Amino acid sequence: MERLGHYAYIWRGRIALAGTLVAIGAGIGGASVFDAVSPFGFQDPDSESARANDALEDATGERALPDVVLVVEPESAADLERASESAELELRGVDGVETIIGPGEDDELVSEDGGTGLVVAYLDADQEDIGELGEVVADRFAERSDVIAGGAAVTQYELDGTTEDDLRRIEMFAAPILFLLSLLVFRGLVAAALPLIVGVLSIITTLFVLRLLTELIEIDIFVINIVTGLGLGLAIDYSLFVISRFREQLAAGAPTGAAVRKTVGSQGRMILFSGLTVAAALASLCIFPQRFLYSIGIG
Repeated sequence: MERLGHYAYIWRGRIALAGTLVAIGAGIGGASVFDAVSPFGFQDPDSESARANDALEDATGERALPDVVLVVEPESAADLERASESAELELRGVDGVETIIGPGEDDELVSEDGGTGLVVAYLDADQEDIGELGEVVADRFAERSDVIAGGAAVTQYELDGTTEDDLRRIEMFAAPILFLLSLLVFRGLVAAALPLIVGVLSIITTLFVLRLLTELIEIDIFVINIVTGLGLGLAIDYSLFVISRFREQLAAGAPTGAAVRKTVGSQGRMILFSGLTVAAALASLCIFPQRFLYSIGIG
C-alpha cells in the first residue's frame, strides 16, 4: 500500500486528469440510467404468481393487471357517465393501451354514492416502458380537475421523476451544506472538497456501470438512492480518516511525499478492508431473486 501511495504522489497530476475525464465520461454515459431502471421489483420471477402472470400475458397479449387507473369524480353524480366516457375516449388515443373498462361496462367501478367512478386500462404485453406511457397519460389528464390519473404506469413515471429530483436536491442543498460542514471540520478548502469529490466520482461512475448493466439484466430504481447514500456517506468517513492521518504525518515533520506514502500505507489498508467488508455484506443480497434486492447488492 505504501508503494501505491508513492506512485499516487508522483503521478498526482495524471491521476487528477484521469479522474476528471472518467467523471465527465461517466456523467454523460450514465445520464440515461433513470430511463433504463424499473420499479416494483418485489416479486420472485420463479414464483407461482409470477408464472401465472406470464401465462395470462401470453394468452391475452395484455398485461395481467390494469396499469392505468383513472379516478373520475365530476362535480355532479349526474355527469359521471359523460365524464367517464370522455376519459375513456382520451385513453383510447394512447399507444399501448389495449382494453379499457369503465363504469358503463362494470357497475363495480362506481362508488356507492354514485358520484365517483374508475376507468381501468390494460396495456399491451409488449409495452417495454410503462413509465413513458404513464407520462403520456399524466399529461393528458393534468388539466382535468374531474380526473386523477394513477396506476402502475403513472406511478413509475412519478417515481423516476422523484428520484431525479432527489439527486437535484442533493446537488442544490446537500452538497453545499456538506461542503460548509467539511470546511468547518477540516479547516481547508482542498480538504473540505475531498469528500464531495470522492462521493460524486463514486456516484456517477457507479450510475454509469449500472446503465451498462441494464443492457444485460433488469435493475431496480431503488438502487439509485442506495448508491447516492453510500457514495456520500462512505466518502465522508474515509476522507476524514485519510486527511487526519495525512495532517498528523505533516505535523510530525514528514515531507509531503512521505506523508502521502505513510497515509496510504496505513489508512489505505484500513479503508480497503472496510470497503470490501461493506461491499461483501451488501453483495450477499445478489443471491435473492427479487429485483430490488439483487439491484441493491449490485449497487
